[in-house]
Amino acid sequence: IETLEAQSALLPFYEGGQFNAHGIWTPGRSPSFSVDSAWMFSPSCYQDFFLPCDIRICEAFDTPVVHLHSAARQHFVTWAQELPKAGLQCSVDELWLPTGERKPLGPPLGDLIPLFAQVCEHTSFLIFGHWDDDVVDRAIEMLPRRGYAIWGPVRDPEEVRRKYPESFRFN
Repeated sequence: IETLEAQSALLPFYEGGQFNAHGIWTPGRSPSFSVDSAWMFSPSCYQDFFLPCDIRICEAFDTPVVHLHSAARQHFVTWAQELPKAGLQCSVDELWLPTGERKPLGPPLGDLIPLFAQVCEHTSFLIFGHWDDDVVDRAIEMLPRRGYAIWGPVRDPEEVRRKYPESFRFN
């Protein structure tokens, strides 16, 4: 908490908030911390030993962001319910080979959408992955119309802008 407070103190405020590590503005102080190694722990072990620490960290700030990976999906709903003022940022674990082929290191992005919908019921969610048309279409169909953002590379941004003119904002 002291380290995140020191880091947050160095970041400028804009309109009463800060830009977090993912370039998204949120009200108040918005530090990010990572739970990358959570995939190694069972839900009960994580809840007994680590979740109380994550709760304390989140309670110390206005809009913290918790970085996680899809390999830790066994904890997603717990994080969403127990850390409601924290935004979650998930990186979907995949390899993107130079040939254009994707190799999931767990469930592929499209298969995670029902779980992502559960998370979106409780907190904001930024999902980083390699999105193709089928997965974007499934996300639009299955995820709520609020509380989440998708982020990741696309092959042709102009084509995506034309296909989804009102659903998404692409930079």
